Amino acid sequence: MVNWFVLAVIAAVSFGIMVVLIKITLTKGLNSVLLTTYLFTFTTIFLWIYVALTQKIIIPSTSISILILITALVAVIANLTLFKSYNLVSNPSYTHAVGSISVIVAFLLSIFIFNLRPDLISIIGIMLIIGGTVLLARVV
Repeated sequence: MVNWFVLAVIAAVSFGIMVVLIKITLTKGLNSVLLTTYLFTFTTIFLWIYVALTQKIIIPSTSISILILITALVAVIANLTLFKSYNLVSNPSYTHAVGSISVIVAFLLSIFIFNLRPDLISIIGIMLIIGGTVLLARVV
């Protein structure tokens, strides 16, 4: 069985490749909103094929459906602004690095929502993310 860390590394490498492919596509003249729409349309098709082949499809409850809708709205905002940023920046790794602020948001929300207690290593990691973001903001 594969552990979470291996899956996270595969995801990170895949996201890195995706960022470069997005930037290449944007330099070919497609605007960020259309690219986002096409990308997620094809992603949806691929995911439904995967689900149909590997999962039992269930209809979520009303409360879960509401959470899915709220998450989708947040995802639309996140992805439209992310792709627009890729379009405006010369080096897409800057946008991706600044996006690591999402780790801080998830960390802080998790403390309150899941009653997690931060340890010293987590706090140091958050401070390093903030420091790296400040350094990148000065470079760009």
